[in-house]
Amino acid sequence: FNEDDLKELQNKFFDTLINTVRFFILYSNLSDFDHRNDKFTKIKDRPVIDRWIISKINSLKKEYLDLMDDYDITKASRILFDFTNDELSNWYIRRNRKRLRNPENEKDRLSGYHTLHYVIVELLKMISPVSPFLTEKLYRTLTEPDESIHLSYIENPDEDYIDKNLEDEMLIAQNIVYLVRSIRVKNNLKVRQPLRQILVPVLNEKDKERILKVKDIILEEVNVKELNLLEGNSDIIVKKAKPNFKSIGPKFGKNVKAVQKIISELNDSQISEIERNKFIITEGVKIEIGDIEIFTENIEGWILETHENLTVAVDVKLDEELIEEGIVREFINRVQNFRRNNDFNVSDKVNVYFKTDDTISSILKKNLKYIKAETLSNKIETSNGHEFDFSKTDINGISCDIYIQKLK
Repeated sequence: FNEDDLKELQNKFFDTLINTVRFFILYSNLSDFDHRNDKFTKIKDRPVIDRWIISKINSLKKEYLDLMDDYDITKASRILFDFTNDELSNWYIRRNRKRLRNPENEKDRLSGYHTLHYVIVELLKMISPVSPFLTEKLYRTLTEPDESIHLSYIENPDEDYIDKNLEDEMLIAQNIVYLVRSIRVKNNLKVRQPLRQILVPVLNEKDKERILKVKDIILEEVNVKELNLLEGNSDIIVKKAKPNFKSIGPKFGKNVKAVQKIISELNDSQISEIERNKFIITEGVKIEIGDIEIFTENIEGWILETHENLTVAVDVKLDEELIEEGIVREFINRVQNFRRNNDFNVSDKVNVYFKTDDTISSILKKNLKYIKAETLSNKIETSNGHEFDFSKTDINGISCDIYIQKLK
C-alpha cells in the first residue's frame, strides 16, 4: 500500500473524471441539451474530433473487455486511467472547451453534446466494477435518477465506429503538439505567445498526408501560425547519429570501435533511410534503428526537439505582430482568471476596466472587438481613478491592473 500512489489516483483520475462530468453538465445545461429528446446527429456527419473520440472509446472498450475476460483488472484499470487523462480530458475537452461553450450552430451543438455524453456514459460503465459508488452517482446524474449503472450493459464495441486511420492521424498530431509544448517549457516560451512557424520533416508520403489532414488542429493547439513539411535535406534540420552502446556492444563485440566510427559519420540522408527502413547497410555493416541515437543541433532563431523518428523545429523569432497578439492573449487570460476567482458564471456579461502603460493600452484598444468576444464583455476601457478595487496583475512584467463589473 502506497499513500502517494493513492493520492495520485485521486487527483489524476477520479478528480479528472468528476471535473469532466461537471464540465459537460455546466455547458449542456446552458443550452438546454437533453440527450433523450434532442435530435441525434449521425456519427459520419460529425466533425473529425468527435469521430476520433468515438473511435477511441470503442477501441478502448475492445481492449478493456479482452483484459477483463483474462481477469487482468490492473491493466484494464490502467488503460481507463490513461484514456480519461490523455485522450478525453487533455485532448478532446481541451480542444472543445470553446466550441461546447459557444457552438457555431445547432448541428455543431448537438454533435458535441451527444458525443461527450456518449463517451462519458460508456467510460463510466467500464470504470464501475472498480469504483461502484462514484460511477453510480455520476451515471444517475447523466441519465435517469432511478437507473443504476450496475443494471446496465457494457455493450460490445461498435466496429463501424472504429477508424484506425483517423486514430493514427490524431496520434501524429498529438506527438507533434507534445514536442512543441516541450520546446516551449524548456525555453520559457509562454503558451499564449503566438509563434510564426514550425517545420516537420516527413519520411514518406503517408506521413505527409496524415499530417496535412490534422494541420489545423496542430496549429490551433500549439498557437503557431504556419506548419511546413520538409521533404529531403534542410539547412535548418540536420540530423546526426551517435552509437547506442547498449545495442552495439553485445552485437559487434571487438568490432564495436569500427562500428562506432561508421555511425558517427552517417550523413543526414543515411539517417533518414534508417528511419524509413529501420536499417541501412553501409561499409558492409548492417546498422539498425536500435543501434543509434538520433539528435539534432539548434541553429540561431530555431529550436529543435526529437522523439523517436519525429523531429520538430520551431521558429522562435518574435516580430511586432506576434508580440502584440501575445499581449492580447495574456490580457484575456487575466480577465478569465478574475472571473473564475470571483465565482462569476460562464454566461455572465461584464464590463472590464484596466490600468496599464501606454504601449499595452494602445495594443488592447486596437483589439477590443476580439477581447470582448472572448471575455463576454459589454465594454472594456481604461480607468485611472480610484472608484474600483483593482486586482493587481502584470503582462510580461508590466503592471496591468484590472477590475471586472458584473452586469445585472
